[in-house]
Amino acid sequence: MKYKKGFGSHVFDIFNHSFMVILMLTMIYPFWYILCVSVSNYEDVALGRIKLFPRGIHFSAYKLLLSANDIPLAFKNSVVYTVVGTFIVLFISTMTAYVLEQQYLPYRKFVIVLFTMTMFIPGGMIPSFLLIKNLGMYNTMWAIVLPGAFGVWNILIIRSNIRASVPKELIDSAYIDGASDWRIYFTIVLPLIKPILATIGLFVAVDRWNDFFGPLIYLNDSNKYPLQIILRKILITGETAKYWEKAAGPLAQSRQGIGFFETLKMATIIITIWPILLVYPFIQKYFVKGVLVGSLKG
Repeated sequence: MKYKKGFGSHVFDIFNHSFMVILMLTMIYPFWYILCVSVSNYEDVALGRIKLFPRGIHFSAYKLLLSANDIPLAFKNSVVYTVVGTFIVLFISTMTAYVLEQQYLPYRKFVIVLFTMTMFIPGGMIPSFLLIKNLGMYNTMWAIVLPGAFGVWNILIIRSNIRASVPKELIDSAYIDGASDWRIYFTIVLPLIKPILATIGLFVAVDRWNDFFGPLIYLNDSNKYPLQIILRKILITGETAKYWEKAAGPLAQSRQGIGFFETLKMATIIITIWPILLVYPFIQKYFVKGVLVGSLKG
């Protein structure tokens, strides 16, 4: 249907588009500024000359960070924690959601209530720490990936999407044909709920990648630290002296030294955030579908 826009509609479109462009720029500029500082000249950074574009482009901060032993090792640890943790969360959540959706499950409503209660009654940090230690998981990968594996919110969301995306008649016909619950779960349920799996997976992956508090209290071996712990040390505790001594010698109090510290911090931030930024475009179509599943009825 075609219709002629009035003056008010044109004004609204101009205002709306201008507002969205400004909003987009306010979100992009911080990332652009961090990138510019990370590749700019140390002295220009120290004098605050970096505004919209970098000055004296070089990649010495990135070369220095990647040549150090702790950054590549921490990057590998972060990838392992994120991939393994996300897989465990999705596997446990989808299995639990599928079981809770079955009408034949005894005391199903009571179990759902018990699960929901855990969202409002947390165990606390000290009991959690003692539990991890007594289970022998302290200073291991499992102390990072297992505590958040059973997410009630994820289970309830996936359960509602199974109800909306998987027709009950399809499951009943599979039972009649002799399919087991495992086969129905893998060949029918999982393919039909891929959008919500991508959505939940993105949320979990971002949370696992950015997590620093769990590794901070559960790990004491520096070889097992994720990238966020190294970033915390550089940004908060200021552990940059060893990089400066390796790069330019004992000039930490000079103007170039101050600029070097800022450049190193910004380069560390870029190294930390780029994996998640690269992953999102590949699952964006599933992410949008997952958000909209169940919001409309056909």
